[in-house]
Amino acid sequence: MTEDREKRALHELMEAAARRGVDLATLIGELQAGPVAEPAPDEDAGLSGAELGIVRAVRAEAAKVFGGADAARAFMMREDPRLDGRRPRDLAAEGIEGAERVLQLLGRIRYGGGA
Repeated sequence: MTEDREKRALHELMEAAARRGVDLATLIGELQAGPVAEPAPDEDAGLSGAELGIVRAVRAEAAKVFGGADAARAFMMREDPRLDGRRPRDLAAEGIEGAERVLQLLGRIRYGGGA
């Protein structure tokens, strides 16, 4: 990840924290709460810094929705037509807007509106 992309991802995290009225550490803690879906060795290849934190936070939410790490990993790495054929992992890696799209989909799946 280039330094510019890393700075943009960090800036987006800071903006998301400000919108929620919490500090960055609180936001990251909230995103990472819950079952941890550890990645397979190559799943996080090419990610670093804030980008990696965002993807891991979304993967943790997927583990809550699907009930485990294996299902979360499968969801994150599979192209999804509800995300314009993109993989949730790739979309989340682009920053907060992409992560929010994936989290919205997970919410619909959890509550019966997107499965």
